Amino acid sequence: MTRELRSLLRAVTGDHVLLEDRWTGEQRTVDCAFVVHCGHRLPEQTLYLHRPGTPRAGDCVAPRTVLEAVLEARRAALAICAAAEQAGLPTLTMTGVSR
Repeated sequence: MTRELRSLLRAVTGDHVLLEDRWTGEQRTVDCAFVVHCGHRLPEQTLYLHRPGTPRAGDCVAPRTVLEAVLEARRAALAICAAAEQAGLPTLTMTGVSR
């Protein structure tokens, strides 16, 4: 097993990968049987890009754990309900939740 640091994964084929040095841009081919990519995860923004201004929480902001995503989603939902109440709009009643 070889760990490649400071590298960007540019291509994967059946028996090798194309890596690019993060700082110099130099590309090199490395033979391999399999790849485990451990690079930074990126947010999933598809919905937001189709509907800008939509409240966001969880992985559409940045990759999160399940606990972080649920907590952030709950906070976003409470903020939406509070804004709707201030505007005099009807809101859903949440049961089993204390504010």
